[in-house]
Amino acid sequence: MVIGKNAQVIKKIGRVARLKMQDFGQKKVFLELEVVVQKHWSSHKDQLKKMGYVVE
Repeated sequence: MVIGKNAQVIKKIGRVARLKMQDFGQKKVFLELEVVVQKHWSSHKDQLKKMGYVVE
């Protein structure tokens, strides 16, 4: 959902988060992001609710 074309969105999220953590801690940070895809996630209302979607 937030990965984006060529993973550009998730890369930006990671880069911004890493820079904020480095600024806060005043040292270099290695940030590893993991993307997990669950089968048939879009057809399960409980999965959608977990991700913050309003499901009626």
